[in-house]
Amino acid sequence: MENTHYKGDLYPDALHLFKKKRITNMNKIQEFLSQEYPDNLVAIDDALERLKSYRKSMGLRYLIIGAALIFIGIAAAPFIEEGGIIGSALRGASVGGGVVLLIQGYINRNC
Repeated sequence: MENTHYKGDLYPDALHLFKKKRITNMNKIQEFLSQEYPDNLVAIDDALERLKSYRKSMGLRYLIIGAALIFIGIAAAPFIEEGGIIGSALRGASVGGGVVLLIQGYINRNC
């Protein structure tokens, strides 16, 4: 008799939990997948390893984009001196967004 809960590739399910349901704890994702597919331990481990590599690649992207935003915010300072409040807001948003992306990238790289 076949197991109706068997599924070979659980990476799309793990990615769905991570992206759509906003579950970032790997233990919670493993728990959800274990409840849904109780006899697929190898597939669950494979899906979690692939999800870790996805998170690390996203972390690298965030680090690069964050560093670029900080550089743009600092390098644009001499050019936006006469911009007044709008120029200051643009510089602040660029630097602030860069810092946030750097932090998020660091967290994702060290998951």
